[in-house]
Amino acid sequence: MRKLFVVILSLFVLTISAQSNSGKNQSRKYSEEQVELFIREVFQDKADELVFKSSGGRLEMITDFLQNRTSVVYAPEYRGKKFKALFDFKLSNKYNPKLERDLKVSVSSFNPLKYEIPMFPKNKELYRIGNTDYLLIITPITAIN
Repeated sequence: MRKLFVVILSLFVLTISAQSNSGKNQSRKYSEEQVELFIREVFQDKADELVFKSSGGRLEMITDFLQNRTSVVYAPEYRGKKFKALFDFKLSNKYNPKLERDLKVSVSSFNPLKYEIPMFPKNKELYRIGNTDYLLIITPITAIN
């Protein structure tokens, strides 16, 4: 009976440990609502004209960028490694002069559109977000054959 208890307790501890560690490095897709909020934050009163009602495919491009090609991951194992610094890029504040850099990083609300980063890199790009252990990963568009 004692062996069974130890086995069950061990499985429980392993399950809890795996769940707590897996959540930090999982990339999450932004919802449609978040995509809209991010666009409105950057484009302000020009969002409808330039993105939502634009016939140029800008909404689809931005949605693909945010939902399929960007991820924010917590990566303390890369502490001390050199990456391009996201905060070295200018803010995209042409339409929102009050836009500010993120002082705290929240994976669920981090808006990559706020920064003038390349949306169409040829290779996977990694950027350190501030002085944190968070990395922004941008993957290139893959050709469908």
